[in-house]
Amino acid sequence: MKSSIEKTLNALFKLEDLRQIWRDTVPQHRLSPEQKDTAQQLVNGIKDDMDFILGELNK
Repeated sequence: MKSSIEKTLNALFKLEDLRQIWRDTVPQHRLSPEQKDTAQQLVNGIKDDMDFILGELNK
């Protein structure tokens, strides 16, 4: 379970980084190409973390 806890914290940190992108782009939320790439990487990482946790829970 320790790994799931670490993955949860990692996902939360990534969500906070994603939130900061949205804050930086208020009010239109038009992302630069670099911001889009970063957001995509963050979302993919969050998904990977959640998939890992789901796998652990389903064991």
